Amino acid sequence: MRLARSCYGHLAGRLGVAIADALERRGIVHLDDGVGRVSGEGRRFLADLGIDSDALAGAERPLCRTCLDWSERRLHLSGKLGAAILERTIEFGWLARVPKSRTLRISGAGERGFAETFRCEPVWRGAAPQPLLAIAFAEPGNDFCNPAEAKPQEALWSG
Repeated sequence: MRLARSCYGHLAGRLGVAIADALERRGIVHLDDGVGRVSGEGRRFLADLGIDSDALAGAERPLCRTCLDWSERRLHLSGKLGAAILERTIEFGWLARVPKSRTLRISGAGERGFAETFRCEPVWRGAAPQPLLAIAFAEPGNDFCNPAEAKPQEALWSG
């Protein structure tokens, strides 16, 4: 869960922080005081990913904000842009949702895609898979940033 998870519909964990760092380092987004601004180069980058940042900018939810990651104590991207990146990378098959959980699994294609496209640190290297019983399971109202508020499941099966 610390490697990659959803957080209120956007990507969080070490991977979410690494992507935010890489996009800021490359000048694609500029993060300041909880708000993110997408550059002209960033709009082109997002268009290449199939994300229309102009269309995202028209709705009520802010285009790009930051969210403090509980496990990394650093910022990851939230807002419509953070949600669009999560959904697009799932569509690419780079990430897969673990059923009844906020945990995300990174595929081999995802490792290559995140490294080549986002140019982020390969935070997945050396990460050991978590046992299923260690995963905080999603329930209605359990889309939290603070794991202390989780409602853990007893087990996935009985017996």
